[in-house]
Amino acid sequence: DFHNCSNLSENGIFIETTNPYPLHEVVDIEFNLPGVHDPVRVRARVVSVLDEDNAGASIMGNGFSFEHVATAELQLIRSYIDAAQLAGI
Repeated sequence: DFHNCSNLSENGIFIETTNPYPLHEVVDIEFNLPGVHDPVRVRARVVSVLDEDNAGASIMGNGFSFEHVATAELQLIRSYIDAAQLAGI
């Protein structure tokens, strides 16, 4: 599946989806960072659920808290965040 992602931090991410996972579920996530060829792979826990009942159909998805991130992938995330902040994104 391909979804829009936002609010990336060293601790987690929000992923838009029309079929949100249930609260507390643990999932493996793979996402791409702009300019990075290899995907970032993490294990994360659902910490928030936005669905039609509590947010409406226009912004459904899940907030995830990272539970396991390899050191190399954490460095990629940090580098991306630092570069985005410098660029004012």
